[in-house]
Amino acid sequence: MFGKKKTNPEQQQQDSSKNLLVIGGTGRVGQEVIKQALAQGYNVRATTRDISRSLTFEQGSVEWQQCDVTNKECMQKAVEDRGVVVSSICSQDRSPNKLFADSFRVLADVMKEKKVSRLVALTVDWDSPSNSWFSQNFLRRFYKNMRIDMGRMENMLEMRPKDSLKWTCIKTLKIVPGAYTGVYKVGLTESQLLYKPEISTGDLADFILKEIKQNDWVHKFVTIGT
Repeated sequence: MFGKKKTNPEQQQQDSSKNLLVIGGTGRVGQEVIKQALAQGYNVRATTRDISRSLTFEQGSVEWQQCDVTNKECMQKAVEDRGVVVSSICSQDRSPNKLFADSFRVLADVMKEKKVSRLVALTVDWDSPSNSWFSQNFLRRFYKNMRIDMGRMENMLEMRPKDSLKWTCIKTLKIVPGAYTGVYKVGLTESQLLYKPEISTGDLADFILKEIKQNDWVHKFVTIGT
């Protein structure tokens, strides 16, 4: 007589919208996203390659999960019951590898399986016309393999059926430690905005969380800087 109350799919989606997964939670961007998300009332789960590096935050508690982002079984556990995923993975490995492409392939399949559609991912804006000669030439060569791998991931984003994944790809060049200021610019495309290719972790996290709520840049690449 007192059966379990049923919820429709739209209500379930609304209920899970505050359940956030941050991939790469111990990185400097991931940490700032977690801190601001907790302050805004999100229920945060975060992944790290090394559980001994997990952190505590005065804004609230985080559910940490040690995870290889290219391991499907591990990512299935991470994505379970989440409503939004923020991917802030990073790598300093300059050898040929497919970390970004392989991890996205696994993540996209798992998100489809778990019926989680909202993704905000970070890549690098290698080609902005505002970048210095040093950035345009030396860094592009120095991080050639990373640039190629990120390019693969970006191509996979664009090829993904739009009804299966609501993605936003934020492109930056230089991310610096710093608090939120609110003084930053958002470009229409990667080539339409001449900007200073630098943004603080606080401002980047602010934009990520705003985009999750407002969905202004779904299925788009967007540059951000000051």
